[in-house]
Amino acid sequence: MLKKIFIGGLILLTMAACSETGSNDGSHGLINESVSEGEFKLEMDSSKEIYKDDEPIDISASLVYVGEKSTATILHAKPLMPFVVEQIDGDIKLETSVALAEVKSELKKDERVRGQLSNLTVSNGSTEIDLENNDEIILPEGEYEITVVATFKYDDVDYEIPLTIQIKIES
Repeated sequence: MLKKIFIGGLILLTMAACSETGSNDGSHGLINESVSEGEFKLEMDSSKEIYKDDEPIDISASLVYVGEKSTATILHAKPLMPFVVEQIDGDIKLETSVALAEVKSELKKDERVRGQLSNLTVSNGSTEIDLENNDEIILPEGEYEITVVATFKYDDVDYEIPLTIQIKIES
C-alpha cells in the first residue's frame, strides 16, 4: 500500500514538473501585474517579457474602480495613466506627454479604463531615439523598466498609484 502511494506521489510530482515547462517559460509569456489602493486597482499588461529590437512594444494599463458604488467620478490630467520608459542598462528615458487640463471621468464598477503605451517624448538629458511613429514604440536593445502612474482625485482624496514592470529588448 505504501509503495502505491509513493508511486502515485511520484507520478503527480512528474506531472506538476512537466506542466511548469510549457510554452509560457517567462521569456515569451504575458506579464500581468496589479496593485490596489483604496477603492481602485491599477493593472499593467505586456504581451511579452522579451521583445525583438524591430518589434513594437505592446504594453497597456487599466484602472478599475472596485468600490461599493456603481460609479466613481474622478478628476485627472490627460492621459489618466502616463507612462515612463527607462533603460536600466543605458541612458534612454521616455515619458508620456501630459496635458495639465483637468478632466472629469466616470468609472463604472469593475470596468477597465485602458491606456496604451504611446505618445512618448524623450526626456531632457536622455539619448535621442527615433519616435517617428509614436503609436508603435520600438526600442533599441537593452533592459527597460516601464512605469505607469494613475494620478487622480476621488472624494477629495488625491491618489497616485504607480506600477512598474521590466522588459528586455534583444536583437
